[in-house]
Amino acid sequence: MQIYKANKSNRGCALSVSFNSKEGALFTQLISQVSYDESKHIGSFSGGNKVTIKSSVTEVGNFIDVFTRNVEYSTVHRGQNGDMTQIWLAPYLVGEGESKIQKGFGLRVSKKTKDGQELKFLMPINFGEAAALKVYFDFFLRHVFSAEYAESKKQYKERQDAKPKSRELAVTHQDDANEIS
Repeated sequence: MQIYKANKSNRGCALSVSFNSKEGALFTQLISQVSYDESKHIGSFSGGNKVTIKSSVTEVGNFIDVFTRNVEYSTVHRGQNGDMTQIWLAPYLVGEGESKIQKGFGLRVSKKTKDGQELKFLMPINFGEAAALKVYFDFFLRHVFSAEYAESKKQYKERQDAKPKSRELAVTHQDDANEIS
């Protein structure tokens, strides 16, 4: 699934979501906008700064929770190379005080590299996009659980096939033996 948010100020962002059900991981890639063609009203993301986030099943459950209960969720990923990525997903509100209205959701990602570079990505998500992402996340979870179930079933069958087969013993009851004689 992909969402593109380009704007004239070149502060837009592109979001791409994919998954690997056997690995149980959802991959989210964000790319910053690099230019805007005023005549065509389209932005370009080619060559923009990128960040890829690998999320677990539990984190995806938290993303679904944000869309379902209208709450905030944030987490931090620390890379083996010393990078730190902060992820924040929350309702997007516009206005002041009591007159605030929700326009959708906002995804904010900030990545700090070990050499001190900081990359920031902001992605507004409208209600329709949130609904589509929620369905995609559910689809991901169903595939992960199906893959886990299939693997568990396969391992159980292999264990059963590896057990020594028991021999059937012919057992006669004493009453049956007396009747024969």
